[in-house]
Amino acid sequence: MKYSLPIINLDHQWYLLQGVQLSKIDKPETLAGTELILTDFNDAVFGLENVSGPVEHAAALIEKRLRDIGMLDGPSKVIVHKTHKIGDITNVLFTAIPAESYAKYFQLVNNQKDHCLVVPLLSVLAKQVEKHTASSKQAMAFVFHHGREFDLIIVRDRQIVQVSRLTAFSLMDEDVNQTLKTVATEVLEQNKSVLNKIESIQWSGFLEEEAIQNQYMKTLSELTGIDVVASPHSEIIYQGTEVKTVLPSLIDNVTVKEAANDANSRFLYSSEKVLPFVAAVFLAIIVFLGGLLVKWNNQISAIDSELAQSDKSKLQADIASIKSDLMQSNKLFANNAHAQKISQWMYDLNGIQSAPDPKQLVDDIGSSLPKDVLIVGISLDSRRSPSTVVLEGVIDKPLQQALKDLEAMSGELLSKGYKMMNNSSIELSDSNDFRMTLKVDYNDK
Repeated sequence: MKYSLPIINLDHQWYLLQGVQLSKIDKPETLAGTELILTDFNDAVFGLENVSGPVEHAAALIEKRLRDIGMLDGPSKVIVHKTHKIGDITNVLFTAIPAESYAKYFQLVNNQKDHCLVVPLLSVLAKQVEKHTASSKQAMAFVFHHGREFDLIIVRDRQIVQVSRLTAFSLMDEDVNQTLKTVATEVLEQNKSVLNKIESIQWSGFLEEEAIQNQYMKTLSELTGIDVVASPHSEIIYQGTEVKTVLPSLIDNVTVKEAANDANSRFLYSSEKVLPFVAAVFLAIIVFLGGLLVKWNNQISAIDSELAQSDKSKLQADIASIKSDLMQSNKLFANNAHAQKISQWMYDLNGIQSAPDPKQLVDDIGSSLPKDVLIVGISLDSRRSPSTVVLEGVIDKPLQQALKDLEAMSGELLSKGYKMMNNSSIELSDSNDFRMTLKVDYNDK
């Protein structure tokens, strides 16, 4: 994981890493832009202890033991990095920090705007060791050199069996060589009376010029008779000089699990890290749903349009069907002298005289109708003698042709014994509606 502007606190000194530039700084009061502090907690005590009893009591048991032997003067915070249980005994890798010092670190963290991880150096070294031994049970030794300190971790059967910090009196060659002799002694001591012997030593440096690093590795190899191999290092610039460091590799492997922060602080830090991703996911979901909404609206509009068009088409079809039925009915009336349905005709048959025959009247009128002449009403007044018949209809033709059809129709009716009334027996309006009045004596007929 990449961290912005990590701060390194080792050997009572503070450093700021910016890209390939490492700068020595005063202890910061604020941590603007900082996401991680890698620290050895200065006056902390770290190591490996075997404790009995429940694992959850390990921190308290270690704190008591360190006070009993005088390694801690007062209250402390014991951070458990790793545990390995063998029967009733639990092997515990820990860092014990004086309570006052621990509080100052987290007061610094709590004063900043964003959440920051405080990561103990030993937890990162232990993870680096696990990475190198994950695929092999071969015993190995790891040395991390920073300042005057040489931190030694020995692993056998994928378990850490020894953790030591060996301090040189100064960085003079004589003092450093004496410290390397002590490191060699502890490595060789671990090879006594065991079959799984240490056959390789991994060397890591915080700030080492290449020549000095090669010198230290050669000296340790000569003292132990074991190959000393450099871990992957990067080149950075420190105080204007190019130096080799394992620092970027250590920091890149840090996760929230290695942090000394409480559970709530780790959760908030993780939430801040995933927030941009979650926001991007939600934005993608919103865009996707928005696209679906537009698509659904378009589909609904298309369906509505289709339904509207369908309803319109159905209505037009129904109207056409009704018109066709009406036209067919008119044709049947015009061509069928025996039409039975005359519900639209109105008869007035009051009075009793020689019984008129309505069917005969209909037959006479129907057989006299020219083409395209429609009868919409027949009135029969039999109270008078002779009886009066009034025909009302429509001729869908120009006026002159309509007059010719009415003359032809009246001629047919006259030939059947009907007589025209005097004074406007035929009336024709501009809309081609007509009214024809006839008289008939049924006794004559």
